[in-house]
Amino acid sequence: MHITNPAGLALLVAGTELPARLQAWLPDVPVACAGTPSELAALLRDPRWRAVAVDVGALGDRAEELLVRLSGLFPDVPLVAIGGSADARRLAPLVAAGAVQRFLRQPLGRTRTRACLEAMLSRPDCAARAVRPAVASTRVPAFVRSFVVTRRVRHGLVAAG
Repeated sequence: MHITNPAGLALLVAGTELPARLQAWLPDVPVACAGTPSELAALLRDPRWRAVAVDVGALGDRAEELLVRLSGLFPDVPLVAIGGSADARRLAPLVAAGAVQRFLRQPLGRTRTRACLEAMLSRPDCAARAVRPAVASTRVPAFVRSFVVTRRVRHGLVAAG
């Protein structure tokens, strides 16, 4: 798929391997990298960045909380989480709730990753994206808060809060 007016992909990562791979797989798409959630939020103030891919390993134990916060602050920006099998099980409630649009399991395959990210970038609601004026607000809406997963684990199951 050739994108005539390239939308950008903002990426929250810990290393340099994933950004290099995504840039090679999507040569027509600008990719911006952030090392922290606050750097990512600063990037997303620019409407050119129309989708976010998050390396769950970069977020550590706070992955669920930060993904919900990003989803609440930037509801018009699709979130794609990238992680392993354990991360997929941990983030399943967020995917089911719509806070995270897609989960890509590592190791990433070129065809599937490219198709997923191009689909996210070509969504009509992303093309006309405008950042909400209340970007400085860190309050998470109640409907999103209800899907946050607590850290308490009982009998091997994560209890929903």
